[in-house]
Amino acid sequence: MVEVDGVWRAGLAVGLTGISPFTVGDGTGGSLFTRANSWLGLPVLLSMNELPFSHPVDHKWCVTQADGGVLSVFSPDGAYFVHDLRLEEPPGWRETAIASGSVMLVVSHVLPAMDDPIGALDFETRQGMVCAGSVRFGEPTYESRDDEDGPPTVRFFIDPVGTLMELAHHVCDRILSLSQAKQQARELEQTRQALAEHADQVPAETMVELLFRDEFHDHRGLVELMYVYWRLVAEVADACGAEAAWRDAALRTVESAVDLVAARCDRAVFEETDAVVSRLIDKLSDPAELEAGLLAAARLRMATRGAEDLAADHYARGIRTVWSARLEADLYRTWFTDADPSRPSPTGW
Repeated sequence: MVEVDGVWRAGLAVGLTGISPFTVGDGTGGSLFTRANSWLGLPVLLSMNELPFSHPVDHKWCVTQADGGVLSVFSPDGAYFVHDLRLEEPPGWRETAIASGSVMLVVSHVLPAMDDPIGALDFETRQGMVCAGSVRFGEPTYESRDDEDGPPTVRFFIDPVGTLMELAHHVCDRILSLSQAKQQARELEQTRQALAEHADQVPAETMVELLFRDEFHDHRGLVELMYVYWRLVAEVADACGAEAAWRDAALRTVESAVDLVAARCDRAVFEETDAVVSRLIDKLSDPAELEAGLLAAARLRMATRGAEDLAADHYARGIRTVWSARLEADLYRTWFTDADPSRPSPTGW
């Protein structure tokens, strides 16, 4: 319960207690956040202090409560999103929800059972893994989308963003390997071609364009997730023959990998990304794109030296210091001589 402009509003927060191959949500081992945001359009919540109470109620969603107090949430496709929630309600929660006809639905990636659920939600929100919106409270309605007397229709949907986000979460949760996820990502194009035999064809370029969403340009701390996501986008673009999109996704893959390699010096990530950037440079002819590709390759190699050198590079990028000049010369020399940038460590990397 929360008071907004002198009026009490009811809310409901849901999320999985953990992610494993045996939990449900967005597919086996998936995330309720991924399904609600990427598949079903519930907007990302930027701050727990900015709950969107002023936004219109989304009547496609519905929260219901049985006589015994058991709560369920229906998604826009009419299916159960979550069900059989037996929660301890604050006094007046049901009356408030009935009076307004709505509930603020908050969906988290992981919301473990703990003494401080608000703290857990705040942490997930800062990680960009929470979405929220005002939804209808009451009984679900099932209205036909076809004309009253018209023939029944069948609609096919391809959700490339939701599919790749789900695969990226599976890789980060160690449910799938990156190679398995890449193979499944390429199957999106096979699905598109198969559906084209039964319905109006969706151009491959249109499907690929959907993957370049503005909110994905900043990883917001989710470094590994966005590295995997852009790597999968590159696979889809390659399968579709979208050369320009592949170059863009490949560059974003390298840029995302830099922070990941610097943070944990992951040899597998470095070798995977090094292969991508090598192919990228071979394909580039535009001087500006080639410069960006070479600099990304150099920074990837520099990231193997650790977070301190990477932080110094971030500091030097905008002001052209002596450090910046020396660093770029050193790294370009490393690139062109094919020297191995890896250093031995206690872990063998």
